[in-house]
Amino acid sequence: MPKCSQCDRPALYAIGGQQIPLCLQCGAIHQSVVDRQLAALERQVETALDDMEMVSGMKLPGRRRPSPPVILPGATFHNINIKNSNVGVVNTGELHQVDTAVSVIGNQGEPQLAGALKALTEAVVASTAMDAAARQETIELLSALGSEATVQKAQRRAGVARPLLGRLRELLSVAADLSSVAQVAVPIIAAAFGAQ
Repeated sequence: MPKCSQCDRPALYAIGGQQIPLCLQCGAIHQSVVDRQLAALERQVETALDDMEMVSGMKLPGRRRPSPPVILPGATFHNINIKNSNVGVVNTGELHQVDTAVSVIGNQGEPQLAGALKALTEAVVASTAMDAAARQETIELLSALGSEATVQKAQRRAGVARPLLGRLRELLSVAADLSSVAQVAVPIIAAAFGAQ
């Protein structure tokens, strides 16, 4: 029986055109990498479709698949800390975008805005009053607002931010465990766009 090309275990799989032998464990690692690459490509396609719809103002035909959720018992990004909360199912891509926006905004000299995004995101993920759909939508809104806030203040699009802020307020108003954080964070985020 041939040996795995990556370790000393017996090979059970042969991958690629060159038929590279891999054991069960190395084959599983390889498949995991392939799955992550495909998921990243699917997210890029979805983002491209979203951008085309936004520019054209028309809903494009075809079935769209939601981003695959990832179950997180606990995770730490560069800025956002998520530990032992009732995360349930969260799209880590959106959390990563918020985390990146927090870094950029902080580096641009707006630590109060960065702190507000960070605190609100952590509170939403830890919320027990929100269901999974509302939590995901809120994280998506924070991701979009964070991305918009990464540009210089004079170039921020208040017309884009206002409807997002309105929907964010609606979602946060039904979660009693978020009221104290939202009362502080939302006005700071709104002020970044010249909104009330």
